[in-house]
Amino acid sequence: MIHIQFNYEKNNDADEACRVRRIADSFNLSYTSVNNNHSLLDESLNELRDKAVIAVVHCYGPQKPTKSFDQVCNAITQIAKIKTIFVIAFVNGISNDPIFRLKCFEAGARMVCSSFESIATGVSKISKLCSLTDSVDGIARFTCPVCKTTNLSEDQLHEHFPLFHSSEPNLSGVCPICRKFCRSESGGLDVHIHNNHGPTFKREPLLHPSGLFSWVCVQNRSQFLLVNEPAGLSRGLPRYWLPAGRLDFGEGFIDAAIREVQEEAGMEIVVTGLLRFIGDKGIIFLAEPKNPSAILKEVPDFESVGAVWVSLDQLLSLEPDHFRDGDPRELYPKLASNALKPFSIDTPAFRELETTAKKQTQASNLNETKTWGLLRNTYPDSIFLTFTDYAST
Repeated sequence: MIHIQFNYEKNNDADEACRVRRIADSFNLSYTSVNNNHSLLDESLNELRDKAVIAVVHCYGPQKPTKSFDQVCNAITQIAKIKTIFVIAFVNGISNDPIFRLKCFEAGARMVCSSFESIATGVSKISKLCSLTDSVDGIARFTCPVCKTTNLSEDQLHEHFPLFHSSEPNLSGVCPICRKFCRSESGGLDVHIHNNHGPTFKREPLLHPSGLFSWVCVQNRSQFLLVNEPAGLSRGLPRYWLPAGRLDFGEGFIDAAIREVQEEAGMEIVVTGLLRFIGDKGIIFLAEPKNPSAILKEVPDFESVGAVWVSLDQLLSLEPDHFRDGDPRELYPKLASNALKPFSIDTPAFRELETTAKKQTQASNLNETKTWGLLRNTYPDSIFLTFTDYAST
């Protein structure tokens, strides 16, 4: 492990460095500490160029974000030129700055975090993939076609690809396992490997033909939840969106909302109301965290690259291009100003909808006309949008 420190709070550095070193020691990883010195960093990288390692780019202290942005991102770019190095941007105090997070990913970071717990979790996963022996067990080994990490079993490649490459654009290429050519416009190597290789229970469930969908706005008092979407889903960079996804087999809308937030943000929620119906297929919910102080997801996987709480000011500082889609920019300010208020989910009409949805996701064809008619008799017309209307908001 290489630990590159940008220390703006001198009385803190010994303890901070020791905690990172203890994480390396706990996984039997060699540890090299380098202060913000480009010549020393170049020397360390040259020594480790042919090894699969982890680099923690660590910035802490009350430095102005603009200067920190430039220094940290320059270091990340320098290290990320070695594709087999997993770069973690560990930034105490400003990792919740949504612009800075995107800059780190754009510079080449594969993970952005603010907690030692997240570093330990990430290092645990990475070390299991990097501490491999020669193929003496009769298991076929493969090379990642993107970063050229070698000696991965099929199951390990399944784990490696989203961990190392969810922050990068989808790539076309030949699958090293089945030799199929995978086109980026169809999800590329990432989606193909995840859905077709490795442990069956870890693959994405088949999409139910009903196409039912849940979106979730999560509000924690004056803060709002944003998810860093995998880059392959959001124009080549882990841009922001709401937790969202289709209903799996046997799920209702609330089941899907709870599951999607857990998968994409690592957080348990309580759904407190509904905000909008989208066509006759989708619902936007409002929710709150069960534990407001819980650490959000910071280790990337197939579902997301992480999540962050933002204030309204931080949200409004983001440009449209920072989002996968415009839902957060449209919905969260309205929630903050009470221009958008939730409606109860404790109504006979909504309970009937949940029952119908669960039946529909267990079957393939079910008449919903009566159920949606009951909803329109219960809730105001203003919260029913067609997909066309919603896309234009």
